[in-house]
This record gives sequence, structure tokens and C-alpha cells, in this order.
Amino acid sequence: MTLAAAKEKLHTIIDQADKEKVFALLSLFEPTYKVEYDEETVNMLNETVAEYLAGKSPGYTVEESMEQLQNGRKTL
Repeated sequence: MTLAAAKEKLHTIIDQADKEKVFALLSLFEPTYKVEYDEETVNMLNETVAEYLAGKSPGYTVEESMEQLQNGRKTL
């Protein structure tokens, strides 16, 4: 794929992306960009951390997490 073709493909993807995808892409290129989560997401993340710290939920290494993502988020 040529550079011009790759840029055109990115433009197409961005033009068709919803708000969340646009901001996710932006965060890849601008590390200082701050992603803001809604209250429901923050509460879910806090609950997940609390369950992990209480020993009710398992933790995974970076490698295990990446493998899980690459395998279509199958459970470990």
C-alpha cells in the first residue's frame, strides 16, 4: 500500500467514525490528550479495581491481556 492510499484510507475511517472512535484515535497521536469517562464508566472501573483488590476478581499480566484481546476476548 502506498503512503497516499494509506492516508486516504485513514481519512475514510475518520469520516465514518463515531465520537468515541475519533477521540480514541486522537489519543494515539496526542499523548497529552485527556480521555474523559462518563460517571457510569468510572463507577464500573472503580468496582472492578475494588473486586481485584479484595481478591474477588483475578488479575492478568500484560501478556495474558494481549493474548486475550488477540484471541477475540475469549476468557482465560
